[in-house]
Amino acid sequence: MAALPGAIVSLALDVHDSSGMRGMTTAWRRIVREVLREVAQHWHAEILDQHFSGRNRTEYRHEPRTRWYLSVWKPRKGSGTGRYADLVLTGRSWRAAKLGRVSVRAGAAVLTMAMPAYFTKPFVGTIHGPGRPRRVTRQPDKVRELTTISLRDRAALVRRARAEAIARFDAARRARGAKRAVARMNRAMALGGP
Repeated sequence: MAALPGAIVSLALDVHDSSGMRGMTTAWRRIVREVLREVAQHWHAEILDQHFSGRNRTEYRHEPRTRWYLSVWKPRKGSGTGRYADLVLTGRSWRAAKLGRVSVRAGAAVLTMAMPAYFTKPFVGTIHGPGRPRRVTRQPDKVRELTTISLRDRAALVRRARAEAIARFDAARRARGAKRAVARMNRAMALGGP
């Protein structure tokens, strides 16, 4: 199993108006969980596909592939984008990565993806392909390549998390204020006047 590192962003907001903060601890914890879940789901739905595209080698710091692998093996065994994208050969790992599950615990969002065995335990041995047999002694760390978050992606995730957290916090404060107003109105109506 490959898992996305949990601490993508941390949520710490500067609150200038602290008048509505009292009693909001439970709401804040719920907001943090919801925002972390939302950010992890956004990464999984939107950013994950960029790891499997053809021009991702420098942005996500992929290890270089051997010349033989790129010139002989990928054109022969690869299908579709598997002929030129680093993390794709047949598309099996790409399809598996899309089936992920997000869980939030201890202030971190964890995305769990059931990846094929060759992704987490790469093949080392002899390949009997075209030409003479080739000895494979080392494979790239595909889990690290998949879970790397570029600076551009990190900035987008932080912007999204801050916007979500502020919007949800303001909504919780407004709801709390509305509940107080309704309670005041009910008390006033029960007493026979404002």
